[in-house]
Amino acid sequence: MNKQEYEKNPHAYWGAPQVGRGSSQIDFEKADSKENPIWFKHILPEVILENVNHGLCLDLGCGGGRYIGLASKHFDKVIGIDFSEFNINKATKKYADFKNISFLLSSLNNMKAIESNSVDFAYSAAVFMHMPNEIKKLALRELARVLKPSGRVVLIEIVPIANGAFDCPDISAAEWKDIVVKAGLNILYESNANPFMKYRNYKT
Repeated sequence: MNKQEYEKNPHAYWGAPQVGRGSSQIDFEKADSKENPIWFKHILPEVILENVNHGLCLDLGCGGGRYIGLASKHFDKVIGIDFSEFNINKATKKYADFKNISFLLSSLNNMKAIESNSVDFAYSAAVFMHMPNEIKKLALRELARVLKPSGRVVLIEIVPIANGAFDCPDISAAEWKDIVVKAGLNILYESNANPFMKYRNYKT
């Protein structure tokens, strides 16, 4: 698959079980910062802020459920969203006994099952960087729609991307920031989360 083919139909790549299986091998009860540095170093500190409401949380592009068990400790309800049926089925089985975890089979650019202004917190790790840039715009608009006015989101992505792999459309840092702001999100700050960049946003 080349980049042009991928951008026309990314689901054809990520929907395949051998590719879109996600990562859920970590035992989140025993996980620490060495096993899961993205969560402990870059997401958890935002979760425990005093001004974050711990009601509804979205795991954007949840894969097989790498982070959602950890998130469930801090929120009344967590919804994992992924467009891979294989991933959703795997994660649903893994967390079948968790009363505050549910899953939604959907693309992030179409989260119509999530009510507007209902989400307190959301996060993604290396998800938007794989979206065709036009899909990024739609997905970020949907994210802005579902967030409460006081809602926060942490996006951890590789930006900029130039001459990237076929599954990582090229985008400059300026283009990314423009897409985010035009979607209705405000960038509170960006920081280095090597090899990613971390963006903490809230709804404008």
